[in-house]
Amino acid sequence: MAGIYKYTVEQANVEGRGRAKISFINGIIMQTADTDAYRTGFGVSTMQQDNYSWVLSRYAVQIDRIPTIGEVISVDTWIGKCEKFFSVRNFILRDESGATIGTAISLWALINLTTRRPMLIEDMHEGVSLDREEPMSRPAKIGAVRADLTAEHRVAYSDIDFNGHLNSMRSIDHLIDMLPVSEVVESKGYRLDINFSREGFAEQVLTLTCQRDQTNLFDISVDGTSLTKASITLF
Repeated sequence: MAGIYKYTVEQANVEGRGRAKISFINGIIMQTADTDAYRTGFGVSTMQQDNYSWVLSRYAVQIDRIPTIGEVISVDTWIGKCEKFFSVRNFILRDESGATIGTAISLWALINLTTRRPMLIEDMHEGVSLDREEPMSRPAKIGAVRADLTAEHRVAYSDIDFNGHLNSMRSIDHLIDMLPVSEVVESKGYRLDINFSREGFAEQVLTLTCQRDQTNLFDISVDGTSLTKASITLF
């Protein structure tokens, strides 16, 4: 059964043209995932009682119309599939008229907090209806990234999440900030694909790499080991 949650685009959530920041859109999608997981009995605190926690493995979002200040956005979410190591959660974003303005898909792994290893979860959502189609293509696999631009960032207090590692949405913010502000604020929409492979932790120095093209490619690494790869297409 799907859950539908509503959010208002407020002044603190917009950029210079009065449109919702990418970080706000990603934030309400993640909040929806968290709230709906609790509703269906799979919330983080519930899992942590058994020494497990959810981590985001892959994520894609496409926004075809960026909402503006004052708009109320509804986010429809449902579990699409429960695979060997991943729970697949889907999202549709709609405006007040009911028109679809965006879609998203996320793949979540359940890790053992002691070993940090993923757990088998294919039977976890037994009894949950899994018959709705996925609303968009799954996150693209991202290969080698050419270093047209590079930057460094030390993982600080504001970057850390409830699992004690680098927050996935903060990673996206750092990558988007490598692009020219004018390109981001003048775009009509965007698609983001991101692959998370390793955790980042406080005080680590991240190397951010960007390959500039029609589809911008990114890599976040620590001492030569890749943590995260992403692609962002603005249109």
